[in-house]
Amino acid sequence: MVSSRAQRSSSGKIAASIFLSLFAIGGVVFCGLLISQARQIWVTYSWRATPAVILNAKILNPPNLSSSYYTVNVSYEYAWEGVTNRSDQLKINAAKYANYSRAQRLADSFRPGQQVTCYVDPQKPSSAILRHEAPMLLFFFPLPLLFIAIGVGGVVFVWKADRRRATASVPAPSQAAEPGAAPPPRRGTQKRPRVIFGLFFLFGAVLFFFITVRPVYETIAARSWAETPCRVVASQVRQQRSKNGYTYTTEILYAYQVNGKEYRANRLRFLTTSSSGYKRKAQFIAQYPAGRQTVCFVKPADPYEAVLLIDFGNEIWIGILPLIFMVIGGLGFFFGKSGGAGSRLKLRTTIRVHSVQR
Repeated sequence: MVSSRAQRSSSGKIAASIFLSLFAIGGVVFCGLLISQARQIWVTYSWRATPAVILNAKILNPPNLSSSYYTVNVSYEYAWEGVTNRSDQLKINAAKYANYSRAQRLADSFRPGQQVTCYVDPQKPSSAILRHEAPMLLFFFPLPLLFIAIGVGGVVFVWKADRRRATASVPAPSQAAEPGAAPPPRRGTQKRPRVIFGLFFLFGAVLFFFITVRPVYETIAARSWAETPCRVVASQVRQQRSKNGYTYTTEILYAYQVNGKEYRANRLRFLTTSSSGYKRKAQFIAQYPAGRQTVCFVKPADPYEAVLLIDFGNEIWIGILPLIFMVIGGLGFFFGKSGGAGSRLKLRTTIRVHSVQR
């Protein structure tokens, strides 16, 4: 009986250890990728600054929306030791943007014939970039470290749990429990639930800001933007593969003019999501065929910023999801303040038993 129970306990520990080890391995791999990418960016800061001339700047893949991103391509020439070289590498990584306005803003910052500075690799003069990248990926470094901590800490916890339970079940001679008295809680055990629930609340609050508060604020602000005639350049339902099949998003690229200059944008609303249900999205896209004349709303202080629709759409209901995390985290944090409502009731009952015994 005892041997069978011990075998089941060992099997459970092994299964839990394998599962938690996957967390740690994933964190290590992610750390390695971040370090490798940051190293590539950091090396470019030692490249030689060299005068260059812009040939042209354009945005790739805008007409048929065949790509999920709009890529900015900038061609330029530079001389190295008497040899003229040509490059179209803007940064160490391709300049890809899901927002067309951001891509156009970057492309418009370069003009043919413009004198600029590029950075040339001394070891390979045919390689050059126009702009350095900040190693922003290092800000994501705590995320894989959290996975590693969960994996390693979880394995240690699983294999030491029995030892801690055995130690806790034997009371010290000097601390023998009185009849009717509740066992004293271990140090720090009452704080752990509060920390966990507090993280739940914080996670929900951050999601609620980005998914609900900011899009609602931007939508209301856009209602005071300038209503501007625009023309649909291209539209389609874009398909992405997911674990459970396919999800779909609507993509509409439209053009408008401000002070005689043509701008393009693909922002439909301030909150758009990818979801299942092709038919409903296809019916929506059918209302915006290429060439249709309609109106968009342009920010007066920044003509690159535009939005096609200023309603909230059905996606706004997704903002309820972060509230679930906030409610669970808030209630857990409040009732876990001093061990929970059940613990406070148990404490009051224990005090009454002591009073009767005396």
